[in-house]
Amino acid sequence: MNRCVRRLCPFALLWVAFGARADIVTDWADTTMEIADDGQGTVRTLALAQNAVYEAVNAITARYPHDRVDLGPAQGASVEAAVAAASRAVLLQEAPELKAKIEAAYTRALATIAAGEARTKGIGVGERAAADVLTKHSHDLDSIEPYRPAASPGLYVPTTIPTGWSLGMHRPWFMKSAAQFRPGPPPALKSEQWARDYNEIKALGSSKSTVRTPEQTEIAKFWATALPDVHLGLVRSVATGPDREVTRNARLYAAVTAAINETETSVFEAKYHYLFWRPITAIRNGDRDGRRCPWRASGPVSTTAPRQRPATTWASRSAHSWRRPTACTSIPTPKAVDDRRAAEGDLRA
Repeated sequence: MNRCVRRLCPFALLWVAFGARADIVTDWADTTMEIADDGQGTVRTLALAQNAVYEAVNAITARYPHDRVDLGPAQGASVEAAVAAASRAVLLQEAPELKAKIEAAYTRALATIAAGEARTKGIGVGERAAADVLTKHSHDLDSIEPYRPAASPGLYVPTTIPTGWSLGMHRPWFMKSAAQFRPGPPPALKSEQWARDYNEIKALGSSKSTVRTPEQTEIAKFWATALPDVHLGLVRSVATGPDREVTRNARLYAAVTAAINETETSVFEAKYHYLFWRPITAIRNGDRDGRRCPWRASGPVSTTAPRQRPATTWASRSAHSWRRPTACTSIPTPKAVDDRRAAEGDLRA
């Protein structure tokens, strides 16, 4: 009898680990998002936390190979406790000013887990996973340089530091460098592409536009404010689907948050490499771009992030966004192209 019990015990422990609520990962991802959103470096904090969570969960369930870190004995550890401990440790490191909120969330989480060896082991696994991830990424921000405005000597420039200046200097998770996927340069100010796109963005992007559809307006406003919570909302919709398992969810969140963080690094590297006009600046300086295109006093449909450089958009995460700040009424665009472009809703402000 005892021999049978001993033989079945490992399988029972594995069942317990896999039987952990798959949504414990999504629950803590939501909590981390809520807390991190009040601190600095929201996206990076999310990526660090979710990667620590994945390593902790996988150490217990052993669903995937332990190819990145060995966290030591984890058999019988509570997955719920490990997820809570890993999340807490990363948040305390990355947002210490929010300690009260972090500890309150952690205390509530532990109160739902029975005290005992499983909880204690789970906490230990979670803390070791967080320590490993934080150590591996402790030098990600070592190359940050002070911001220096691009201006002629003696010319006044605003003293406010632009949004995202340092993000493009972060060490990437997977890319060889932040510039690996840098898009090509913007079009020349005297090119047909500049003239065409200038017309497009002025016509579609104006707050008083008569060619933009109501649907396009809603799309523009949505993407102007929808990061990163909307992206994680999409992940949550997958993670809370039927037949999900806790390690798969942890792996999903780890991959997506790291990819979003990687994208943020790539996008801002391109923005500050080119230091190019934002669309609103281009429109208001249309009489100075070599084509002498006058502008009318009408603001954009959205004034999101006026202190960012435009080179590529964070929302679209695509080099194709070079189309956005360009063109002039002195070069007409065929109506068929106008209609197609209007239908596409290229509403970058």
